[in-house]
Order: sequence, then structure tokens, then C-alpha cells
Amino acid sequence: MPVIHFLLDEDVPEAVAPFLRELGHDVEWGRALLPLGSPDHLVVREADRLGAVVVTWNRKHYHPIIRRQPPGVLLRFPRAGLLSFKCSRPNAVQRLAVLISRIEREYAERQAEDDKRVIIEIWEDKYSLHG
Repeated sequence: MPVIHFLLDEDVPEAVAPFLRELGHDVEWGRALLPLGSPDHLVVREADRLGAVVVTWNRKHYHPIIRRQPPGVLLRFPRAGLLSFKCSRPNAVQRLAVLISRIEREYAERQAEDDKRVIIEIWEDKYSLHG
């Protein structure tokens, strides 16, 4: 599976970073690259620069910035993906452990398409791929 570059939002539990790193993925904290409280569009701009997937519990603000567009519509941030959680923060690593192979597979499949971004939501009992 390919290495995924993740950019963690400031609302992500600390345990997520070492879990993803142990699996061989590149992980950076947004707070290490940008001032705390930076506007979401700046976080997405940084993710786009890195070709990273933003990990957040704040789908409401990030999804309008990183979402699928009809073919032919110019993407403002064509390289930034989104992994948003709707489960409780204490369950983050557990949910990732269950779903990481699906996330990796979806990411790998998207790399062969024009729009390479993954957009995924994770709940307590399900997940959703936006493709």
C-alpha cells in the first residue's frame, strides 16, 4: 500500500499520530506548521501543498473547502484530501484500526484517477467514501 501523508488538525487526539506512523504513513501536525487557531482554508492550503489528507473532527468547516466537484470544475485545492471523524475522540484509534486497510485501498485506487483526493467520514459504526 502507498504511504499516505496525513496532516492532523488541532482537534485530533494525540494517539492518532503514533498509530498512523507505526503503519508507515507520514504524519504532521497542523500546529507544527501553522499558528494555533489558523483558519481552515490555510490548513487546507498547507495540506494541498504537501499533497496531504487533513484529519479532523470538524467536517462542517472542512468539507465545503475539500469536496467533490463536477467534472471540469477547477479545484481550488486539488491535492488536499479529507478524513473526518464523527465518532468520539477516545474511539479514534480503534476506528482507524478497523478501517485503515480500506482507507489505504481507497487512497491507492484514487491515485489512478484524475481527482486523486480521498474524502472519507468515519462514524462509530460505519464509514463513508465520497467519490
